[in-house]
Amino acid sequence: MAGFPLKGCRFGDPWGAAKRVLRNFPLRVRSPHGYRFSSYDAWLYALARHWRTPELSRLSADDAFMLCRIDRHEFYWPSGAKAESLPYVYAEVFEHPFFNPHAYEWGPCQIHRGDHVLDAGACEGFFSLYALERGATVYAVEPVPALAQALRQTLDAAALGEAHVVAGLLGRATGEAPLAMDSSDLCMAKRADVAEGPMVQEYALDDLVDEGRVTRVDFLKADVEGAEEDLVAGAQRTIAKFRPRISLAVYHSPSQARNVRDFCSATFARYAWRFRGLYAWDEQPRPYMLYGWPLDR
Repeated sequence: MAGFPLKGCRFGDPWGAAKRVLRNFPLRVRSPHGYRFSSYDAWLYALARHWRTPELSRLSADDAFMLCRIDRHEFYWPSGAKAESLPYVYAEVFEHPFFNPHAYEWGPCQIHRGDHVLDAGACEGFFSLYALERGATVYAVEPVPALAQALRQTLDAAALGEAHVVAGLLGRATGEAPLAMDSSDLCMAKRADVAEGPMVQEYALDDLVDEGRVTRVDFLKADVEGAEEDLVAGAQRTIAKFRPRISLAVYHSPSQARNVRDFCSATFARYAWRFRGLYAWDEQPRPYMLYGWPLDR
């Protein structure tokens, strides 16, 4: 791996990951769903599985929220909600993209200073903070009411730039939708298939743009626990108008990556689409991320 930026790896052991891949090189280069993986994907998988994630510190708390810190970032989190997964989520956002199968920026899919960034599934706000630090205006969309409230406090306290929080889901159409969530991991909240959980507001991104609540989208990031295709289906006019770079998490089911790519390829003209990363190597392997960027810029 000579010439690669190994010293830029914050949370992993690149040489140890290479040894793990050589000892157990993946025999399955294709999946049942037609995905193909490279040795780089295998190395990323081995590296991320053994990340040394940073420490989470609880600085203060009241009945509603606690103030936490990971590395150099402070953020609010609902009091009583479990936070054990947050250091790993932090690494997924702030690890260098070369060492990160879950990186939201890759290749031409980059955030530029002055961009308007849509953060769908904003959760604790790590990616919103990341985008603000890059000089972007941020629209953070989060369906869990307590997380949306905590996110407002986080972004207000950070004072890094212009940030707007939209409480709700992004989907195909505007209305109400049931929310499935588990207090053991609020980051996994998602739109429910049946009306068993609390009802929350759902928006089509096109409607938020039409109403002026989102004025522009230059970079669209979504990790919405399997509803990524619904999100882009409700954003067709927005994507056609603004031609944003698009970064979608597509690992939530074995067929999701292929289904979302096929929908996007058929719907959005003059875009390039690329998979990256390897999830569930030992089970049903599928890509982590799908990146899209317009070809006419």
